[in-house]
Amino acid sequence: MTTPTTARIAHDNPDEFATRGHFSEPYYEAMKRALETSADLTEHVVSMITVATRGDDEVSGTKDAPLPFNTTAFNDANTLYGSLVMFVRLWAGRLRRQAPGAAKNAWTNAEGRVVGLPANTTPGDARQAVSVMATWLIAHLEDICWQDQTGDVEYMSDELRNVWTIKSRWPTKRQSYWSPLPCPTDGGRVAVYPPETADAAETAACTQCGRQFTADEYQAYVRAYNASRQTIGDNAAAKQMRVSERVKAQLLAKYGRTA
Repeated sequence: MTTPTTARIAHDNPDEFATRGHFSEPYYEAMKRALETSADLTEHVVSMITVATRGDDEVSGTKDAPLPFNTTAFNDANTLYGSLVMFVRLWAGRLRRQAPGAAKNAWTNAEGRVVGLPANTTPGDARQAVSVMATWLIAHLEDICWQDQTGDVEYMSDELRNVWTIKSRWPTKRQSYWSPLPCPTDGGRVAVYPPETADAAETAACTQCGRQFTADEYQAYVRAYNASRQTIGDNAAAKQMRVSERVKAQLLAKYGRTA
């Protein structure tokens, strides 16, 4: 439902009418879309904070090697979260409305500034906190746009544009990538492909001989390769894996087994 208007000019654009408080419909909708996107985006970005990078993550030099810490993802997630906490607190005070607990109980430092998401927050917990605050802001967005402090509304709009910058940095659709492992059959390059549906698993294939790997087969190969690598080194491990594959194939052919 738009704001009743008597042909007032929008504060954000002299070519538009003010249909949402002091602002135009496109301006209002842009903020609303960013808020609607923020919860899912935060969940995704938090899930990337300790995700290994493609190309060298599948082969580990030590058995208990920790996942690398992704500082960019950490900063982006906290930027999204901190912005929503700040704006919920700001507008709750201005509108004299009750702020949700996610904003009131946010982690702050001695000066009262928002530090960021609580330590060890899961992607699901981060999504829930951001969703509660985004929903609150959307519910009050019309009243926010009516506030005479138009500079504060413009500041919020500018900050919400970060949603699209961060979203472009962390696409949710995974890309195929080159495995750091050689094909155990002929040593060719192995491409790993993301799942095509939500309930599917990634697959892999050698681009030289065409050998196909299911997700289970590929992960079993990774584990076997890592075990060999720790014992006898990279080149010897690759050679041993190819020999093992040939021996296995010969045994299957000799005894007529299929598994």
